[in-house]
Amino acid sequence: MATSFSNSGEDVIRKSVNASQLELADSGSIRETFDVAETVQWINSNAFEKVALQFPDELMSFSVDIVQLLTKETSSAIVILADTSYGSCCVDEVAAEHYAVDAVVHYGPACLSPIRRLPVFYVFGRQSLDVNHCVGQLKPLLDVKTPTIVLYNVIYHHCMNLIKSELFKDFPNILVPVLDLPEYQSNLSSLCQNSNVSSTSRQSFTRFGRRFQLFEQTEINDYLIVFIGREGLLQNACMMTFNRCNFMTYDPESKKCKSDAWNTNKQLMRRYYMIEKAKDAERVGILIGTLGVKDYLAILDRLSSVIRSAGKKCYKFVVGKLNVAKLANFSDIDVFVLVACPENSLIDSSEMFQPVVTPFEMELACNSSREWTGDYEVDFRQLLPGGLSYREIMPDHKARMDVSLVTGKVRQLGIDEDEKSPAVRRADSLAVVESRTELVVHGSAADFLSSRSWSGLDPQLGRTPVVKAVEGMKGTATSYNSEPAS
Repeated sequence: MATSFSNSGEDVIRKSVNASQLELADSGSIRETFDVAETVQWINSNAFEKVALQFPDELMSFSVDIVQLLTKETSSAIVILADTSYGSCCVDEVAAEHYAVDAVVHYGPACLSPIRRLPVFYVFGRQSLDVNHCVGQLKPLLDVKTPTIVLYNVIYHHCMNLIKSELFKDFPNILVPVLDLPEYQSNLSSLCQNSNVSSTSRQSFTRFGRRFQLFEQTEINDYLIVFIGREGLLQNACMMTFNRCNFMTYDPESKKCKSDAWNTNKQLMRRYYMIEKAKDAERVGILIGTLGVKDYLAILDRLSSVIRSAGKKCYKFVVGKLNVAKLANFSDIDVFVLVACPENSLIDSSEMFQPVVTPFEMELACNSSREWTGDYEVDFRQLLPGGLSYREIMPDHKARMDVSLVTGKVRQLGIDEDEKSPAVRRADSLAVVESRTELVVHGSAADFLSSRSWSGLDPQLGRTPVVKAVEGMKGTATSYNSEPAS
């Protein structure tokens, strides 16, 4: 039996995993596909004693063979990480530290978010891709006068240099962002160097673990962006971030090329609705969706500050992977804000009982120095000092009143300075309840609790006799010692 708030767990038992999703590129062996030689060299050169291998579900079928190869050629103890705490694209430092490992080898798709402590070696795998078909589909849709950026899922990184070379013959204004990898994996980063762009170009920035270097006298909005990979979290995040650019997608699995495959304007309208819901909220839950991405503690502090400056209450939750049943346990919360890597920040919360917004959307709702312009940001690190989308938190000294576009009611944004005075709050802190004078606690959570039809058991203080404690039953709930045996 299952309800909206809980389930029997049957879905976990019946869950099927597409273990054959990865086809070995060019009929290569496991050794070549998963860069075993490079991994062995990295482990041995750093003399790691214990190494964790992190696999997504679709690559678990290869884990045993890879462990056997690494065990034969290194002296390190090897452990396998699966069922990650959060998204499989992120390095699970928490699980790795439980095993006290010295380093992590991350397999499969990766968000390339900078992490905090452990050294990481990325192995993307080599998903097969028909280069000739891809180039043939893209060429008729490209314009020699329009600068073009090619983005791709990292599982196709091994063939991007060939695709770029083929396209560059007819379109010299093609750019492929370089992966922002550690120095010891510079051989992967150098595969797609852009020789047609000056290394000193000022038009450079890093997004989604990729270093963009634009042509001189151009802006990112001038570019056509081609995405190679199947539809998913990365594609959606890129389209929202670069929503002023024209987009084209090529899916290597279906071998279909689409122009403007995603209705970005409709999605932006939906996200603006979420911002209005965040403005209406009085109680905000901060969902910690990562414990490994660098600067996650800084964004938690910033969110707490900006939420309180808007006169709202905030509470922090660590719940692991999100689902409807988990969040339904916190019915007092009006809206959740998810702190996660760029690829996992933008989720569809239509099935949730409360909306789930991004840190950028929460800042738009609470920080008066930030206004909605249509620009969008999914990387919370860009909201911090030094980031491309950083804005100072401007506390409101006078509360602002406006009308909610969702409920049509007048709402207050910010806190008046006189409301912060203890003297003013103390004047309304006493109330008569059932002929008794009691202290009334002011606050959005307390007000919500007082409005409930049931707010917990009545303690009836002073109205029940005092009795001595007696010894209770012993045993387990299924069979207490005082109960007759069945």
